Amino acid sequence: MRGVLVLGPVYSELISGHWLLVYVASLMVPFTWLVLFRTRFGLRLRAVGENPAAVGTTGISVTCLRYRAASSPAFWRARPARTCHSRRMPAS
Repeated sequence: MRGVLVLGPVYSELISGHWLLVYVASLMVPFTWLVLFRTRFGLRLRAVGENPAAVGTTGISVTCLRYRAASSPAFWRARPARTCHSRRMPAS
C-alpha cells in the first residue's frame, strides 16, 4: 500500500497500526455531541446541569435523569476495558 501516491503515506502513517479502541474513541466524539445537542435526552441533561429546580417544575424526574446520565458512561467505560483485557498487550 505504500506504493500508492496519495493513499500510501496516509494509510501507513495515520490509519494502520492502531488498536480498534482508537477508532471507536474517535467515533464516540461526534456521537456524544449528537446525543448531547440534538436529542431530547441531551437537552434535558443539560437543563438538569444548569438548573435542576426549573427542570423539576416541568414534571421531569431530576433524580431519574441523573441516574440515567451516570449509568450511561459506566456502560461505555466497561466495554473498552473488557476489550483491552481480553487480548494480551504487546511487549514494549
